[in-house]
Formats: sequence, structure tokens, C-alpha cells
Amino acid sequence: IPSRFLEEIPAGVTRVIDRLIKEGNLRGRFTILDVLDSERTLFELQNQYLRRLGEVNIKIIELEGITGTEINKEGIK
Repeated sequence: IPSRFLEEIPAGVTRVIDRLIKEGNLRGRFTILDVLDSERTLFELQNQYLRRLGEVNIKIIELEGITGTEINKEGIK
């Protein structure tokens, strides 16, 4: 699995969403309930991402066991 997928994309998305929520709230575009609802949705998505990432890692371990080949985050070693 490319390291970009594992590290950069989720972090970038989180930063963008967080910035949009905070800037919108400061400018009066959103109520506190809008901000809290958005943050809850973000946390739920992060949780789903981490669960899927765990599932991918389990499948990688299974493939390594079947093939006898180590797979690192950059690809097959």
C-alpha cells in the first residue's frame, strides 16, 4: 500500500475540513451545533477509515502467509 494513502491523504483531508469548519464558525456562517455536527461526522469517517485500514493490514498479513513474501507499505519486497 503506498505510504501516501496511509499517511498524507487522511491527514490532508482532516486539516482542510477542520480549517473550513473553524473559519466558517469564526465568520458566523455556522452555528456551534453545525460545527459540533461536522466534527462528529469527521470523527465517524476517521473511525471508518481506521477500521478499513486495519482490515487491509489483516489481508496483507494473510497474503504474506500464503505467498511467503513480505509486503511493505511501498509494495512487495
